[in-house]
Amino acid sequence: MVVRFIKATLEGIKAMSAQESLAKRVFAKYARQTDPQVLDQIQRFAVDTVSRDPAIPKDAIVSMARLMADFGLVDSNSAATTPAEAYFDDSYVNEIKQSGFLKELWR
Repeated sequence: MVVRFIKATLEGIKAMSAQESLAKRVFAKYARQTDPQVLDQIQRFAVDTVSRDPAIPKDAIVSMARLMADFGLVDSNSAATTPAEAYFDDSYVNEIKQSGFLKELWR
């Protein structure tokens, strides 16, 4: 189920990139926005910022743990001493990559 969810998300990202008018209709619906210029900006921003690679960079995990410690959401000692790999499981993403799904999706 996790692999299917990740694949569906990636297919949505592909559709957002490849089908501009569909993406704008979806953004219009959920953002309750009708201004074409705003929808253009939303669509461009989304395409430019949403990654085609579902892997989470280790640096992002480390930064998130530090930020959570700064806000007092987690113990700062624990955040500093816990390896980043303890916070996430990339086995599902690795499975998708090894299957060739990403290469096929983005060709």
